[in-house]
Amino acid sequence: MPAKSPKKPIPKKLIPSRKSPNAVRKRLTDVCKLNAWFKHYTNEACSTTFLNKVESARRAGYKCKSEESLRKLGCKNFTKVADKLEKWFDEVGLSENALRKKLLSLIGAKETKFFSTPQKDADGKTVDIMIVEREVEAIETQRRTLDMAIKVRGMYAAERHEHAGPGGGPIEIRPMALGGLHAAIESRRKTD
Repeated sequence: MPAKSPKKPIPKKLIPSRKSPNAVRKRLTDVCKLNAWFKHYTNEACSTTFLNKVESARRAGYKCKSEESLRKLGCKNFTKVADKLEKWFDEVGLSENALRKKLLSLIGAKETKFFSTPQKDADGKTVDIMIVEREVEAIETQRRTLDMAIKVRGMYAAERHEHAGPGGGPIEIRPMALGGLHAAIESRRKTD
């Protein structure tokens, strides 16, 4: 008697989903919105959504009650599509290595400056102006590049924001302003 061949498992793709149709529809909607978010986030032609997590979420059709919810959703989507974004960054020349190379080239940036020197004759009269061209360090470009690199690496100390009243003293709270508010509330109650 021939040995029975072991049963091969049925691929999961062929097993009908036990999920409710609403769950499947929601999953499809979520995937479509995530793809729309990615499309808006990477759309260089649209300055309002390009590399803007919140505005991309808004344009993708997410409905949120607050700006904070949109911000959280944008950050969550950014995390979900991190691999896809990394490929996109590579394609457009914004990969980490490409940026590193560009940063290194800008740190040593040079620029051409022109200097004028008056040419004088034996009597001391200016007869001509000689223009000299020199290649010098592009200090402003180098400073901005270094500033950006330090920010990206998180090497700046956290900014401190202090709020104070006039002359640096404490902020004064005027009870009169609250009294006016109470009067307005009371008059509103009486009319209702």
